[in-house]
Amino acid sequence: MSERLSARERRLAVATLAVVLLAGFVSLFVEPAWRRWTLASGQLAALEEANRRARAQGERLPALREELFRLEEGLLPPAGVTLQAWILRHLESLGAEAEFEPSSLRYLRADPLGESPYAELRFDLRARASAEQLQEFLLRLAASPRQVRVASLKLTPSARDPEVLDVALTLVALAPQVALDD
Repeated sequence: MSERLSARERRLAVATLAVVLLAGFVSLFVEPAWRRWTLASGQLAALEEANRRARAQGERLPALREELFRLEEGLLPPAGVTLQAWILRHLESLGAEAEFEPSSLRYLRADPLGESPYAELRFDLRARASAEQLQEFLLRLAASPRQVRVASLKLTPSARDPEVLDVALTLVALAPQVALDD
């Protein structure tokens, strides 16, 4: 059969066979190796970025521990004072500064925050006050270094004096569970 092909046709057949073999080699060996290499280099870049972020976080860890210690220190009462009494006194002093005198202020309960080492302490506050006194108390509460937030607020106009509000507040303070009295 090769005797019937001219030299030109033989060269063309050899070139075609070479192209087919080269394409087969590329698709069987080069292309899969290229895909693995590009995938590996992409994974390597992602791992290098994750490593960089982890190192950056690791470098920040001592500063974060120090800040956590400082914040937790602010959550604990002085020696000899119960946590609940300390927070009650804090709320009373904020009220006095704002000329907002509670008629009733009491500790309700501590609610653990799941698996967290912290709990939310709930306090009930009742008062008769003007809107300005309530506003001043809430502003002082928000600016306070103690982590106390308003969980609920109920305002009712006083039947005797329209300038006075009957105030019912539920306040929540964050505290380490280890500091709670049983």
